[in-house]
Amino acid sequence: MRVPTRPGGIIFRSTLLVLALLCGGSVSLPADDDPPRKMPEAVARVLPWLPEETETLFVGRSVTLTDFESDEARSWQDYGVNLAVGDRGDKDLKRFRGRKIECIVAGAMNFDGVSSFGSLRSERCSILVFKDDLGETGKEWTEDLRKTAKAVRTMVGHEVFVFPSTTVMEPWVKETSWQGTYFVLLKPNIVLCASSDRMLETMLRRINDVPKKRALPDSLPEWKHVDFQAPVWMIRHVPQTGKRDQPVGSIALFMKNSFRVTYIPRTENEKYQELVKAEWLPEKLFETEKSRDQIKIERQPDNTVVVTCDKPLIGENTFLIWFAWQLYRMQAYELFQVR
Repeated sequence: MRVPTRPGGIIFRSTLLVLALLCGGSVSLPADDDPPRKMPEAVARVLPWLPEETETLFVGRSVTLTDFESDEARSWQDYGVNLAVGDRGDKDLKRFRGRKIECIVAGAMNFDGVSSFGSLRSERCSILVFKDDLGETGKEWTEDLRKTAKAVRTMVGHEVFVFPSTTVMEPWVKETSWQGTYFVLLKPNIVLCASSDRMLETMLRRINDVPKKRALPDSLPEWKHVDFQAPVWMIRHVPQTGKRDQPVGSIALFMKNSFRVTYIPRTENEKYQELVKAEWLPEKLFETEKSRDQIKIERQPDNTVVVTCDKPLIGENTFLIWFAWQLYRMQAYELFQVR
């Protein structure tokens, strides 16, 4: 996971550790009352490839792979793209920087906290659909991978390049049998990046024979709050746990200079807004009113709780780094929920 900390900077994990210890031209946000309801065709075409057990979904449309090591200022949209691509995107996809992507569709499931400062392990796969065929660049990319890969496998008729897992874990956490980093040039314009070989195999079989049922069906309440025109968005559907204070799910919209998060509580709990405030605005970490004015947390008439930020992700702003960390944790935020 990477969090921008300065114009063009990449996230350094020590910053996150410090935060955890301490804690013990603008683009307007889309309105939530009438978001467009039609899913983009490119997204609808590949969404059924994801396993039906998928819990978290990232989607980016008409975006560009950025270089997080450059001196160019980052944005919330770029950060959302980085989350969708995954941990190895900066290194292993650098040949594709600047290329236009029709859509990124990334699914994840089976989350686990594997470090004291909150690093997440999950089975996930990112589908990158480029606007144009990669051509010679795609061939050069696969040859680069072949030279450095830990292994090269054949899986469901496709060449798979295998690398070690990049998930930061405590020494006492045992690596799973499925864990690793796996790359596939599926088609001349489609790349798959996975953290689980068993999830990747499932997806390759679904690609060959797409089943009728799909991950995150239209019947879920989260879809009502998705704006399909947002450049990057995320859905988290929380598996049933029996805990009344855990939400049904959440939605995040990543804009250039703003983000919007919507929580859907499992019950009509008037105190849920305070639980969300405790997550985003911990008293021990940020106490000044000036900092707290950078974010708004409001309970809506439909009982959802909405978090909004109109502050661009630019500069050495510790508060914005904290917001980025919260957005990273939203992939499986109930693992960190305040009790």
